[in-house]
Amino acid sequence: MVRKKARKQGIGKLLIEELRKNYSGLRIDLISEEDPFYQKLHFSDKGTGYRMSLR
Repeated sequence: MVRKKARKQGIGKLLIEELRKNYSGLRIDLISEEDPFYQKLHFSDKGTGYRMSLR
């Protein structure tokens, strides 16, 4: 979702926070090689990807 040259600036975290705030109940399924980022945001590891239910 965020270009490599724009990472480490809090943009991805802000995007996820906005989704949580505006789309409660939404489930996000994704495949990514950025595991530590999603782990810090409390996504649960589902084997080949990550999932989060927005609350």
